Amino acid sequence: MCGCLDPQHVIKRFCFHIATSSRTVEFGAFGVELRILLHGGLSVRAYSSVDVQSDSDAAKKTNPAYLSDHPLEDGCLIVMVVQSLISLAWTGSAKQSFSLSFMLFHVFFLFFCFFDIFLELPRGISVFVACPRNALQGLKLVFQHSLLAFYILLLAYHDKVKDSGPLWNRRFLPLTTLKNLLAVCAHSVIAAMNWDPSVPWKPGSRTEAPAEFHFSMIKRHFRGSPSLKDLLLGTQHCHLDQCRNQDLLKSKIKKALSQKVEPLSHTEAVELSEKCFTRAVKMMSWITVNKDSSLMLTFLTCDV
Repeated sequence: MCGCLDPQHVIKRFCFHIATSSRTVEFGAFGVELRILLHGGLSVRAYSSVDVQSDSDAAKKTNPAYLSDHPLEDGCLIVMVVQSLISLAWTGSAKQSFSLSFMLFHVFFLFFCFFDIFLELPRGISVFVACPRNALQGLKLVFQHSLLAFYILLLAYHDKVKDSGPLWNRRFLPLTTLKNLLAVCAHSVIAAMNWDPSVPWKPGSRTEAPAEFHFSMIKRHFRGSPSLKDLLLGTQHCHLDQCRNQDLLKSKIKKALSQKVEPLSHTEAVELSEKCFTRAVKMMSWITVNKDSSLMLTFLTCDV
């Protein structure tokens, strides 16, 4: 995926809008007040979005290392979970690249919010859901992560439209950003159901980052704006370097996570999606006021 629907681009827009002064994004009864993270060490540069294209500054806004046990940071915690569910399906599905604080946060928060997920996990799987022990478990977890985020975003949007009417966009994400987030989740769900069994399970290989890395290898020998001639020469130069040094072609991803897998069947997908929807409704009932999960399920699943 490239362009505006690349996961990193969408996450950057998501992190930008939860910190903008034009709206207060709310999930259920909790508003997102990122200024609270300043007490925990978040830099003013990252908080004020000086560079909206900075991946580092965007990631800092949803980094649990800046939590300081403030009574108003519950909204930030919910946003961190939603962001992690979306990004783990892509950038975190093939390797463990998170800090210790992120691991602890993810384990404990998801344990309390989605306890039934851990009861159903196969024996031997890592509790840290971003690091499955094999590719098949990774595929199913990516499917569940994406659907959980998809349903939570839709339920939060539905809650704000129902409560605020035409003024819902003052209390939630812009419609374009919401659509892009849902599209990123849907793309990983579709990938899990239609993955080519002859290709190793590497969702991250379908993002824009590998293309940018390859392009940087091609143009590193040239200054300024490369021409078509420079592109052809750079490609041949890159191939020759790889022929001289075979280590350049070796993947840094563990072999256990690069196994070939069969895509999810329609029956499995329906079963998992129903469970994810129930979990998302349960979470929304916990973060809203006077809304029972069973009544919400009955209302949302009834025939119109």
